Amino acid sequence: MFWKGIGGGFPIAGHFSRNGLKPFEPGDHSFTFAHFPVSLVASLATLRVLEEEGLLERAQKVGAYFTSRLHEMKDKYELIGDIRGPGLMLGIELVYNKKTKEPARKEAYQFEKEGIKRGVLFGNSKYSGMGNVVKIKPPLVISDAQAERVMQVFEEVLQVVTPH
Repeated sequence: MFWKGIGGGFPIAGHFSRNGLKPFEPGDHSFTFAHFPVSLVASLATLRVLEEEGLLERAQKVGAYFTSRLHEMKDKYELIGDIRGPGLMLGIELVYNKKTKEPARKEAYQFEKEGIKRGVLFGNSKYSGMGNVVKIKPPLVISDAQAERVMQVFEEVLQVVTPH
């Protein structure tokens, strides 16, 4: 499934599927915003920019950097239970104990607040009562210096919110 961003603000949605699956028959399935010509043109322009500017490769590179740094921190801090990635949409599960996986919801909530104080926006999984996954979702154009700053702030905040 894809939507939102690919249309550059114009409404569109769609899906990808692997070969070998039975395709939809005409009329079986449709998306509310799947047939709007202006959105289709905007989406093609978005795909062209992604390709021409190498933004997918950039996402892989910076995502690998984030993942590597986060795994280093995971070995160092009991609070990090899991790292979900790869790419530039990462989730870091905070737990009180790596064996029991007891969710550290209060610390994840504090993460957002402390990140903002330091100029970095972290997300938090508030759906389905989870609330213990810190999200890192930077733009595809994040610079190396900005990525380093995000990881620096992440570790600073981790030290602040870790129960002592």
